[in-house]
Amino acid sequence: MCCEEPEFLAIFLGGGRGTRLGAPLPKCLLPLGGQPLLLWSIWAYARYVRTKQWKSKVVVVVPAHSGESARTSLRQALHNVQAHFPELSVCSVAGGEERMDSLWQAVQTIQSTFSESLLLAHAVVLVHDGARPFLLPNVLDRLISESVRLGGEAPWVLAPALPVRDTLRMRATPDSTNHSSSDERTWQVVPRAHFRLVQTPQVTRFAWLVQAFQQVLAGHQGGSSVAFTRRYSDETSLLQSELDARVHLLDGSFFLWKITDWEDWQWAQHLADGLKAQWFLAEAFSSTQFGNFFSSEFRTL
Repeated sequence: MCCEEPEFLAIFLGGGRGTRLGAPLPKCLLPLGGQPLLLWSIWAYARYVRTKQWKSKVVVVVPAHSGESARTSLRQALHNVQAHFPELSVCSVAGGEERMDSLWQAVQTIQSTFSESLLLAHAVVLVHDGARPFLLPNVLDRLISESVRLGGEAPWVLAPALPVRDTLRMRATPDSTNHSSSDERTWQVVPRAHFRLVQTPQVTRFAWLVQAFQQVLAGHQGGSSVAFTRRYSDETSLLQSELDARVHLLDGSFFLWKITDWEDWQWAQHLADGLKAQWFLAEAFSSTQFGNFFSSEFRTL
């Protein structure tokens, strides 16, 4: 990597319980195509780093509430990633109660583990939800290129996003307790052109992420993580609120869909387990021109 370019860090968030999925294990430990769900996006990022001939530090947030056998299996899987991709320096940390708690744990781990080997003031960090397994190189290309172009003069945060395809309706009376009402007067159409579905990975400078967390904690008595547990849902909301960072939404991908409920899981299994999906993933991860591949080859499967 060119010496003028920032160093890239990656945080993979897999500390959630996945209660909406209703599975016996934390969601990111469930086997998808023979590997824990969390491993899919990590391997995709590792392949990308290798194609770029970079090195990268990676922190993986793992579920704090899981059985010993599940934790052992995940530790072995992460060891295999490190062995197969020496370009990466991989470490893990137990997650917190909410997404922002887990992210703060990862930020502190980077500061304590990699402080001597990183120019943290200039490093760029990618934060990705482990429940989005199908991370594609063309999305990473867009995010990385834009992060280098923007530089470090003023705070910014990047995220892939998709336009809303379906009709949107909003309750006319937000305080109404009748959420299931089918009365058309209760639900008003909202112009969908004004909305985007925000995905991950979300990208910013590591120093800005630290600064945003510190500002939240400084304003809360005792510095408890409760201050940001519920207030912010992702990095874009955190940095925009705390640092007035400019949010840049870039083209996302349908394949970055987040696995949340059982229907999502069935879709992911269908994509991951089938022979066509395995071929698709191998081709996608080895090609930086995924758009051309998708338009020509994938439609013929």
